[in-house]
Amino acid sequence: MCGRYALITVGEDLARQLGLEDASVHAQARYNIAPTQTVPVVAQHRQQRCVRMRWGLVPPWQKGDKNLRGFINARAETLAVRRAFYKPLRRYRCLVPADGFYEWQRQGARRQAWFFFRRDRRPFVFAGIYTPGSGEERELDGTMAIVTCAPNPLVSPIHDRMPVILGDEARSVWLSAEDHPERLLALLRPFPAGEMDGHRVSDAVNSARREGAELARPLPQAELQFHK
Repeated sequence: MCGRYALITVGEDLARQLGLEDASVHAQARYNIAPTQTVPVVAQHRQQRCVRMRWGLVPPWQKGDKNLRGFINARAETLAVRRAFYKPLRRYRCLVPADGFYEWQRQGARRQAWFFFRRDRRPFVFAGIYTPGSGEERELDGTMAIVTCAPNPLVSPIHDRMPVILGDEARSVWLSAEDHPERLLALLRPFPAGEMDGHRVSDAVNSARREGAELARPLPQAELQFHK
C-alpha cells in the first residue's frame, strides 16, 4: 500500500515541471503527507490546475459518515470490479503530484521506513481516482485514493505493493475522456526501477504529526549499520 508520501516542489515550480496552468494551492513543501489530510490533485475535469481533495475515497453511499477514513489506496487489479472503484475509474480519475513516497520493510518485530523517488529528482504523479463532492465546485470537497500495483524490482524487497506512477503519455490518457476499462487498466504498470532510487530514513516519519526535510534524508552511515 501507499500510506505516506512527500510533495516538496511547490507553486509555480510544480506547475512548470508538470505542465500545469496553476498549482498555487500547494504553497508549502510537505514531507509527510498522511491519509485524511487535504492534498493537491489534478482532477479529470480540471486538467490544467491543482485542486484540493481529502485523501481517503468515500463512496457516495457512505458520504454521511464524517468519521470514515475511506479507501486510501485502490488496487489496480480490482478497479474494474469493486463497486467503490468502478464508476470513479470510468468518470473520476485524477493525478496526485508527489516527489517521493514511503514504504516500510518488516525486520523481525520492527519496521524500517524507506523513501523512494525519481533518480533525476523530478516531481511525478500517481494515478488516482476520486468521488466528487456535492457543491458547485464538486472537485474541491471530493475524496481520492491512490492506485497501487505490483512493485518493481527496486521496491519489491521492501514491500509487495507500490503506487502507480504515470509517465507523460499515460498521464494524458488517464485524464482524457477515455472510459474503456481495459485501455485504462493497461496504463497501470510498475514504474521502471532504473529510473528510481531509494534509501532508508529515520523512524521519525512513522508519526503523521512529524514534518520537515529531515524525514526524507537518508540515515547517516553509522545509524544505517545499526539498523541492518
